[in-house]
Amino acid sequence: MYLILLSIAVVQIIIEMIPVSSSGHVSLLEKYGMYHGHFPSNWVTPEWFEYILNIPAIVVLVVFFWSEIWSLKRRLFIVTKDFLWHKKQLRWVQKKWLSMVFRLVGLVFLADIVTVIPYFICKELFACGVSRWQQSLGFVITALSLFSLSMIYTKRTRWCSIYDALAMGFAQGAATIFSCSRFGITLATAHALGFSFRRSAHFSFLIFFPLLLAASLKGLICMPSTVFSLFDTAFLMAMVFVAILSYFALYAVWWLGQRGYLWYLGFYMIIPLFAVIFL
Repeated sequence: MYLILLSIAVVQIIIEMIPVSSSGHVSLLEKYGMYHGHFPSNWVTPEWFEYILNIPAIVVLVVFFWSEIWSLKRRLFIVTKDFLWHKKQLRWVQKKWLSMVFRLVGLVFLADIVTVIPYFICKELFACGVSRWQQSLGFVITALSLFSLSMIYTKRTRWCSIYDALAMGFAQGAATIFSCSRFGITLATAHALGFSFRRSAHFSFLIFFPLLLAASLKGLICMPSTVFSLFDTAFLMAMVFVAILSYFALYAVWWLGQRGYLWYLGFYMIIPLFAVIFL
């Protein structure tokens, strides 16, 4: 069980930051392992372990966007200190900035509400695992989402609206149902709405971050005390190394996206799709 969980963790953590469906690749690994006898024939990855694997993703995102997080935190601290401590009247620019922050928080909350509703409705339908047709469809949707990034849409300068948050939330919910890349489909949705890659990626990770935190907390709460022996020094060191690889994977995705080359990853999706069909 130790090596099985380790292999799943490696695949999940590295591919989490690449828009090619980490859950689909983990499912492929499980099917391959069971087919060749490396995994038990009735293997099902514990739900708590899947949730625990979100913790490295949180760390990677915080480190990658640290400069922007620190800038936001610093500005928020200054505004709060001036208003609450020094009793200063907020300037018009500060009020406008605070209004934008609160609006963004509300839009993220709205998008996540729209995401979790279809998830809880359809969760029982896929309780027995991901079927072959569902996995194939997920890879096809992921490929189409990536290819759509090559299309040119009208660029927008204004920030997100309620309509945009609803669209992103539905896209993120569809990703959980059809087992396609959450990052890929939300990125493609934001791109279709006219946002640049930078803004699309920012909003994609913003609406994903609260779900990551909630899932990680649930995993820690549901984790049985008998499995603490699994997380020895070697396992934790492997997770640190894999998280570093995940960081560089996100950096590569960011580099490709900024230059308009990310859609080439759509061709890669042919490989896992054929693996599903012929496995």
